[in-house]
Amino acid sequence: MTLKVFLVEDEAYVRDEIRFMLGKYEQLKIVGEADNALDAICSIQNLSPDVVFLDIKLGDVSGITLGKKICETYPQIKVVFVTAYDHFAVQGFEQGAIDYVLKPFSEERLTKTVERLLQSASRSSQPAHALNKDKLVMKKNQVWKLVDIADIYYFQASGHKVTAVTESDAYGLNYTLKELGTMLPSNRFLRVQKNVIVNSDYIDEIIPWFNYTYKLAMKNDRGRIFVSRNYIRQFKATLLIG
Repeated sequence: MTLKVFLVEDEAYVRDEIRFMLGKYEQLKIVGEADNALDAICSIQNLSPDVVFLDIKLGDVSGITLGKKICETYPQIKVVFVTAYDHFAVQGFEQGAIDYVLKPFSEERLTKTVERLLQSASRSSQPAHALNKDKLVMKKNQVWKLVDIADIYYFQASGHKVTAVTESDAYGLNYTLKELGTMLPSNRFLRVQKNVIVNSDYIDEIIPWFNYTYKLAMKNDRGRIFVSRNYIRQFKATLLIG
């Protein structure tokens, strides 16, 4: 698998450094570069890259603004923000970026980014609506955090509030369960009630319950969740329960 990469960076020596370091990965092919937003948009339209490495501090326009436009116009393109300021990270993920890399770069950190890009590309055989990033922006005590989707045990809605529960914490997030249901991988995240989506990786026990339903015991004592009769058929089909 080879990913086509486009670089957007207004400092030539930084572009040279990114080009040099990315050139070490045989899975990546740099197809073009630009030092401003206008040239970047024109070239991206013509070259159709798989990945754009995008500086946040561009001279003519904010990289955040450009990244948002790329994600909205070309949702198949993965955006990796490049910045010297880590406080832009949450804002970058909110605009749909798959990752961000801090200057100065380290080979170890870039390797993690490349691995994330390749993993995301390998999931392209999933339905197009599957979530194309590995983290969600969530809120706790008025502070926004980046939480790995793989660490979430379940999502639960109460009124207009949706909470994501992990092994050690719970976070609020700005998605409805309906939106999450169309975004998350359906082979792992299962709707078990009108108000609950469960990550099957964290189901410890499936206990037969009344009226041919089930009660789920989550790992690490993170709760017991009932499977509603309205969702029992899909639940059994997904987990291959006879």
